Amino acid sequence: MNKVIILILSLVLISCKKKDRIEIDNIDGYKVEKKFKNNTLVSSKTYDGDMLIWEILYNKNGIVKKATEFYPTGSIKSVSTLQKEPNYYYDIEYYESGEKQMMGESNLIKSRQSRLRRGAAIFYTKQQKIISILVFFNDGKEKEYLVRETILDTITDKILTDREYDPPALLK
Repeated sequence: MNKVIILILSLVLISCKKKDRIEIDNIDGYKVEKKFKNNTLVSSKTYDGDMLIWEILYNKNGIVKKATEFYPTGSIKSVSTLQKEPNYYYDIEYYESGEKQMMGESNLIKSRQSRLRRGAAIFYTKQQKIISILVFFNDGKEKEYLVRETILDTITDKILTDREYDPPALLK
């Protein structure tokens, strides 16, 4: 009877043990802390020493739903938010002082672990004046192209340059 109770308790402990947990890995000198709920990855944080450099939230399908990158000072460097599965994101980049630097869209290319821009991206000065608008597209694999470039005068708010690239200019 005691052996049966010990066996049942052991099975219960083993089955419950790994459902909700935090795993810590060291990858290329970075500490990666992964949080699981019901055996599903829900978030991860990447540290360089004690400094948080990335925080990522995942949806129930294991797709990145929000990725936040940090400056060494702790202020937010960029935020990418999933707009449409599997890999369409809206990105905002910030100056270290907190002002918006860029807003645009991208595709996360999982095989390369990188972003390729697409659509219009608006770039700002630290005074939050629009300095340029660039239009991109990508091949969904590894190449990013510039289609149009508009540069504005931040004093007069007039267009200085408006150039379309035909054929599009290969950037990456």
